[in-house]
Amino acid sequence: MSKLIVWGAGNRTKSCFERNLWNNNEIICIVDAGHHNEVIFDHLVVDPSEIKKNGEYDYVVVCNQFYFEIVPILCGMQVPLSKIIITDNVKEEPYRSCYERGKNIIPEIYNMNLQVIKQYIKTNERDLKDETSRLSV
Repeated sequence: MSKLIVWGAGNRTKSCFERNLWNNNEIICIVDAGHHNEVIFDHLVVDPSEIKKNGEYDYVVVCNQFYFEIVPILCGMQVPLSKIIITDNVKEEPYRSCYERGKNIIPEIYNMNLQVIKQYIKTNERDLKDETSRLSV
């Protein structure tokens, strides 16, 4: 079991709580600049600056589509890249490593997002730029 800080207080985070997808990890707090002081599933939402005050965490899970903006902010706050997990299935580094890190920590969320991308590709089997080419998983 890991101690997690969750960045994001939107629908994605709420859905993970509703489906109990946190794999019995301990959620220390939820951070979100736009929703601080709200309560989500018994967790107070705090400002991102509070991450520095919560030194007893194993990972920060970026449960937000704006991971490409949030990861550099976390790194600027001296959060090691090795402690960052994102919930978006992307191919570009360093984000790919951040996504793959979730495989063992939050496997239900990892697998759910892996299936979403496979369904998307299956729905759009043909390459939009080259109609003779087919995409494969």
